[in-house]
Amino acid sequence: MNPVNQQSNCFRSLKIPDRFASGAALVVLSLWAFWLALPFFAFSDRSFVRINDNGDANLPMALAAQTDLGDPLIGARNATLVCGFNQTANWGWTPLDTFFAVLPGWAAYAAITFLQRLVAALGTFFLARRTLGAGALSATLAGVGYSLSCQFFLNDSWSGFTYNDSLARPAIPLVLLSLSTACRWASAAGKTGAAFALAAATGALYGICGSYLSQTFVLALTAAWVLILFPEARFRKVVPLLAVFGAAWLVVVMPFARAALMLAADSHRTDTLESLAPDTAIASAWNMLKRSYFDNWPFAIAMVAGLFVPPWRDRRMAKLVLTTAACWVLVLFSKALTIAFRDALGFLQSFQFQRFYLLLPFLYAFAGSEALARVSSWLGGLSRRWPRPLGCLAIAAVFCWAGQRSRGMHHIIMKTVIDGWCWTVFTDPDLKGLRDRTAPEARSDPFRVVTVANTGTSIWHPDMMPPYGFEAADGYVPLYAGRYHDFWARAISPHLERSEKLASYFHTWGNRAYVFGPETGWPADGAPVPAASLASLDLLSLANVRFVFSPAPLSDPGLKPVVERPPSTPPKSYRRKLGSRIETMWAGYEPRAGLWIYENRNVLPRFYFADRISVFDGDDETLQALSAWKNAGDDTRPAFLNRADLGDQPVPDPAGGTGRVEIRRLTADAIDLSVSAKDREVLVIGNSYERFWEARIDGEATAIFPANHAFQGIVVPAGDHAVELRYRGPRHPMVVTTMP
Repeated sequence: MNPVNQQSNCFRSLKIPDRFASGAALVVLSLWAFWLALPFFAFSDRSFVRINDNGDANLPMALAAQTDLGDPLIGARNATLVCGFNQTANWGWTPLDTFFAVLPGWAAYAAITFLQRLVAALGTFFLARRTLGAGALSATLAGVGYSLSCQFFLNDSWSGFTYNDSLARPAIPLVLLSLSTACRWASAAGKTGAAFALAAATGALYGICGSYLSQTFVLALTAAWVLILFPEARFRKVVPLLAVFGAAWLVVVMPFARAALMLAADSHRTDTLESLAPDTAIASAWNMLKRSYFDNWPFAIAMVAGLFVPPWRDRRMAKLVLTTAACWVLVLFSKALTIAFRDALGFLQSFQFQRFYLLLPFLYAFAGSEALARVSSWLGGLSRRWPRPLGCLAIAAVFCWAGQRSRGMHHIIMKTVIDGWCWTVFTDPDLKGLRDRTAPEARSDPFRVVTVANTGTSIWHPDMMPPYGFEAADGYVPLYAGRYHDFWARAISPHLERSEKLASYFHTWGNRAYVFGPETGWPADGAPVPAASLASLDLLSLANVRFVFSPAPLSDPGLKPVVERPPSTPPKSYRRKLGSRIETMWAGYEPRAGLWIYENRNVLPRFYFADRISVFDGDDETLQALSAWKNAGDDTRPAFLNRADLGDQPVPDPAGGTGRVEIRRLTADAIDLSVSAKDREVLVIGNSYERFWEARIDGEATAIFPANHAFQGIVVPAGDHAVELRYRGPRHPMVVTTMP
């Protein structure tokens, strides 16, 4: 008898029917999933996560898309408009987004966290039962372990699945179960067609689960799982099944992936590893792997111990361990190999191949529970003097460990909630009030905002602004134009020039277009920090930045204070034990972070006719001129152009920039303007230059060229005209779009 099947004998020796045990396990796993999501239900509208530690998630977009402001720009992700990539390369609809359309934000988020953990727990349970014949107890343990998904190393402030995972990672066990079933059908007479249909349906359904980047790593696991762990299916039928599964998945995600790949070549992701060495990457990966081991050490120890438990001829335990070891090797060396071959990889050098670590929680939990079942059965059969349930004690100990880790996760969530890192940033009355006051004029005179924030140390973050209805010029964005990265480096050059560490962080890590706060922290005495020491307000003005949000006071003659709100002072008992914090909060204390809002007096409009045109030879000269430009507040509207970008197109002489621009339509990827030019002039468009934008004047196509290095420009002839701009990039079928 298979030792895993023998594990159910633990229940038989206790006179518990196996069927009843399975039913009880399903109830336990459902309650466990609810327990893991409980803080999000209990704290209701206070329960959203810290966006700066979950900044690559779609949570801000899902919230913003449900805003009642009716602003078509809000569905675009933060800096995606200014970066020119709008929704196409950054956000496709996923099934979980639907929750926000039918439930209040907090309830939707709580329901999603519960569903993710339930899918992971039940999927792992059924996978263990039906593919390995595991007993109900060890299968339950596998479900508990994977739904917990111990990865405290992610940020030391978050554990388990994130909203960005959608169902991509939680559904891994269901994908493997479905493909395993298809493989068995392929070996049975008369079921070949059904097997291929199941594989195709699994690939297509998995494709819409979101986070195709995470799914890319899962594809490697599915191949290993089917080809290595299930040799009973005929090889010649297994490979076509995997091909059908992958092809169906690719059909769904290819438009999205193609958009990202095409845009990545022009993005900030090129040449990001020049300052890194392979040995440094290996050392970093090794630390990550060590942390992943300590986060899951009971499962990891059991997994290795399972190799030394009979029967020796059953090689599935060895295959599970080897699959986990292969994942370790991929994590350990992938970044180093990427650095070594970066010249050949181009923009793919910044693809995080080391994220195979996302598979480790599943492999640890599944292989570890399989090993514990083997150990349990073996220990129970060593001697008749001891009852068979003796072997279950090891499993019970791991259950206790999982409960302890879940309490640690709850502690992190509650601390985050109670300290005001969560609901405060979505319900702040001053931010809501500012949007209410500016919303009517934003239609005819749109603007952007920036947020001064140190990632991980400041409550305010650019990604928090879209739910309030603000379009941000900064943020944590998967893809943004390399030109905008160059522009932003000049915008925050006052800070980068003083901090080698910050400069390396900005250029190497990418993804983050931030106005960083003081590296040494804000002054303890509350003294204002000169804004010019953090960023160039002149270049922020060119980026159409009208408001600056900060957690502490700033000083600059170009900034007009709008809101000056010191942080709330907590009671003395508030900073003590967690229980005291909870009691204080429920007693009525509401932590409010400090918020200073400033209006930029010299902001330039989103669309304008240039009254001062400068042409340079090369991007370096253009960027140097931008850095030296000073906005005197005299309504000067410049256009810095690169001669190579203009081609054969002659540069018009500015006619004073007195032309009129009226916005007829402004959405994420469709812009209609009515313009009146006194002469042949350059119209500067404050959206990031990107090759998939097209322009027409009175229905006739016209060239778009870079203006002010990062933005768009077109030449408009004299007279009254209708200008249309459309984003014509590759489009994902599930992308939320406002284009006709």
